[in-house]
Amino acid sequence: MVRDTSFASLTAREFEVLRLLSSGATNAQMARNLELCEGTIRNVVARLTVKLGVADRTQAALLGFRSGLA
Repeated sequence: MVRDTSFASLTAREFEVLRLLSSGATNAQMARNLELCEGTIRNVVARLTVKLGVADRTQAALLGFRSGLA
């Protein structure tokens, strides 16, 4: 269950990447799963960190994990 209201600003793609990131997926795994290139995944992760107000992908993953996305 998602409880964090900061997720409301995420696009559907960003939310899906956050869900996969929270599950421990690498950029390569996310790219294969979502049929995107790794560069696109890196860009989405970078946007996530800004929108969520966290310093890096690890903090974003922890936020998603603690919110029940994993």
